[in-house]
Amino acid sequence: MKFTVTWNDAAESDLANAWMAASTEDRSRITDAAGRAESLLRFDPQLAGESRSEDERIVFLPPLVFSIKIREPDRIVEILSVHHMPRSV
Repeated sequence: MKFTVTWNDAAESDLANAWMAASTEDRSRITDAAGRAESLLRFDPQLAGESRSEDERIVFLPPLVFSIKIREPDRIVEILSVHHMPRSV
């Protein structure tokens, strides 16, 4: 059964800020990672990334790191925050 993926206001702001601050090349990678996150979290989000608590996980999809909360009974995954990991030169 699918999960619904939602973004809270802070996560949306984090993503927008990361994209605006990124190089042209990295902007494409950020857009791709956000899309991959949505796809990955729709199915079996409990298997994505690493556990941080019973219902929170951290998911690494370079160049982004997502903090998520899984609300299993409601079949909802909420993206709580997004952090950008720029490429090292």
